[in-house]
Amino acid sequence: VVGGSFSGTGGHNPLEPAALGKPVVMGPDTFNFAQIVSALGEAGGLRQVADEAALLALLTTLIGDGTLRQRCGQDARDFVLSNQGALGRLSNLTQALLQARVTPPAAG
Repeated sequence: VVGGSFSGTGGHNPLEPAALGKPVVMGPDTFNFAQIVSALGEAGGLRQVADEAALLALLTTLIGDGTLRQRCGQDARDFVLSNQGALGRLSNLTQALLQARVTPPAAG
């Protein structure tokens, strides 16, 4: 459970528990990580609840259903693994673009 997502402060990074292969549960306050929350939810690794009652119901389900819990955790970890290396890819792309723009003038 990403507790900051119940605080009105925008939540905390859901990738930390996801990287550990844990099913991620978040509350309604996720504006700091909206894109990640959406993508991780679509991948099956994150469940979002609106309030404490929904949190209790979801946790009861996850605790009682080991198969679901394991699948959500694996989906979360798979999401993280499939998105690793983004910084390196961005760096390579940036370098290629910069090199293409900074072509030395022809001699002559």
